[in-house]
Amino acid sequence: MPMSEVAGRLAVQVGAHFLEKPQGGSGVLLGGVPGVEAAHVVILGGGTVGTESIKMAVGAGARVTVITAQLNV
Repeated sequence: MPMSEVAGRLAVQVGAHFLEKPQGGSGVLLGGVPGVEAAHVVILGGGTVGTESIKMAVGAGARVTVITAQLNV
């Protein structure tokens, strides 16, 4: 579980890094700036990793959508 928490937090940092222009990204800031819309982050899965990613993305000011499956087994 602790490593999953770390992975979830790092996922948002790594994603933000690759949004930077020098990294070949579109130059979008997660939180946006006045007059510019914030980034839209899509998180796949709502488990431990997903939950930590949600916290980080929301904390950065991004618009967040979570896609998770409910299994009926």
